[in-house]
Amino acid sequence: MNLFALVKLIFGIMIPFLLGFTAVCCIKRDNLLENIGLSYPLGIGILGLLMLLLMPFYKLSLISILLLTLPVYILFIILNIFPKRNASFKLSPSNKINKFSILLLIYLFIKVGWVFTSALIKPVLAWDAVARYSRIVKGIFFKGTYFTPYLHVRIEDYPPLVMVNQAWMLFCQGNWNDIATKAIGPMLFISLLIIVYVNLRKNLSVNISLLGASLLASIPFMDFHATTAYLDFAMMAFYSIGAIYLLRYFRDHRRNDLFVSFAFLGIGIWAKRAGLYLAGISLILLIIFLAIHKRNEIKKYWIIFLALLLLSIPWIIFNQLTSERHYYSLSAMLSSASLSALAERSATFFAVVSDKLFFSGNWHLLWAGLIIVCILFYKKLPRMHNLFGIGLILLSLLAIFYPLIFTGAFNFILDGTLLNRVILYLVPLVIFFSFNLYGDKAEESKKKQ
Repeated sequence: MNLFALVKLIFGIMIPFLLGFTAVCCIKRDNLLENIGLSYPLGIGILGLLMLLLMPFYKLSLISILLLTLPVYILFIILNIFPKRNASFKLSPSNKINKFSILLLIYLFIKVGWVFTSALIKPVLAWDAVARYSRIVKGIFFKGTYFTPYLHVRIEDYPPLVMVNQAWMLFCQGNWNDIATKAIGPMLFISLLIIVYVNLRKNLSVNISLLGASLLASIPFMDFHATTAYLDFAMMAFYSIGAIYLLRYFRDHRRNDLFVSFAFLGIGIWAKRAGLYLAGISLILLIIFLAIHKRNEIKKYWIIFLALLLLSIPWIIFNQLTSERHYYSLSAMLSSASLSALAERSATFFAVVSDKLFFSGNWHLLWAGLIIVCILFYKKLPRMHNLFGIGLILLSLLAIFYPLIFTGAFNFILDGTLLNRVILYLVPLVIFFSFNLYGDKAEESKKKQ
């Protein structure tokens, strides 16, 4: 990649970053670092949805996308110029660092450098990315749309948001350069590390928060997928951010955390098929939480429900109208679900899942660590926010596993090609929950002193 291509790559990154930054500042201004972490993933979500909105009516190009984005920028800037409250950023909690913190920061910088270098020194090589996603991205780039018979067959019922963002990177380059499409993964990688650190820091020390971010960065499978052009890493980023802020809301009851949560859960619906089920589970848990804690105020949250509906219903309609095949339709899963099918596959399923989670998968001690933390701090589990946290993890696993058991995708569990990729969605959430459970114990110890 030459210098001019690198400049165009930076331009392609900065446009959605600034779009996301102006948008997130309309929601919250608690912490500048936190807003920086949220900006890029929110920006590509907004940019992707704008491109999808433009596509049926006008051919996509760099100029047409920028012209559509400009009024949205202006709207967000106006909303930021005349805020009624939270007029300025608050400083983050004291970030005094010591030698251990410096070592962790060095490690994180090395990891980020490795992910960027590994992603940008080679073209797209992963099988699904080459065979499916890159072809669709190339079609969008050259045709300015994917409403063509060939692309309809290729895209099937895959949500297109990540692919149109990859096409955006090509529009910025002005030519076919699949290396540029891989820059999305490393940017989401950095964003996730910042978000996990900032949210842990709200309750934990600098050292422990940096340790949590470092453990997340050390997961081999996550590092690898940050350097590919698969959809799974983006799905993990959107869902994890949404889930983390949902847990923050369960703990702190701050409504702006809920806005952030459902913004990302809604965007995740357009990133991968699992996004719809995961957003649905999160919504159900929120309704239960509100029914318990805020029964008299539940009507005040209508905008959250409306926002999720406005993001999900268009995808359901769009999917039904444009997709040639539907692999994980609800009717197909219900028709395949039976006690005989469950009995036939369950033993094999649990054996393979156990092996991947605790032995052969590239997860370090992540899942064993979750169990150990729950055992060590079991007295903290009955707290309402922790119950909802463990419930979110378990129900999300169920939502991910159910389609795999009762569809043809069961074969992909047996050969190991799919299971690790869908488990990936929960990794940041599991680390965040585990460290917060420890944080509840540490917080109690401080009060006793």
